[in-house]
Amino acid sequence: MDMRWKEERDGICKAIVRYSEEKDGKLEWYSKEVQLTFPTVSYSPVIISDDLLVQKIKKAGSMGNVSLQVDTCYMPSAVQENRGERPYFPRVFILAEQKSGQILDFEMYQSISDDANVTLNKLIGLCMKDGIPKEIQVRSEAMTAILDDFCKKTVSA
Repeated sequence: MDMRWKEERDGICKAIVRYSEEKDGKLEWYSKEVQLTFPTVSYSPVIISDDLLVQKIKKAGSMGNVSLQVDTCYMPSAVQENRGERPYFPRVFILAEQKSGQILDFEMYQSISDDANVTLNKLIGLCMKDGIPKEIQVRSEAMTAILDDFCKKTVSA
């Protein structure tokens, strides 16, 4: 079996599949075009269940007209912590002020499974210290799932 990729308009991908069947002791080859299906990723929302913490964050006040940008990503370079250990690509949390681009907080850590924990701890710490920002900008569905409940509960109505 052989597959060749062909990208159509509107992001629909198709593959040409070559396969053989034996007939009368001979292999006969056929080609068939198939549409590729891509998995859809869904992220589980992170629920903030500590009502006392939410109240403390709300009482911290407002940062004013400040918009923040929050993201996590992989570092482009591998890290090997000890000789003989397998290197890995660390994750990075970045919190920046949108207008100036100034980095307000940063943390490098090992596993993608720590994204929600690192993000919420850093953001909660900032909000407790400086107040709640007017807006938090994210670029990924994963970050939306992490911050959605936090934002809904901490915004003063």
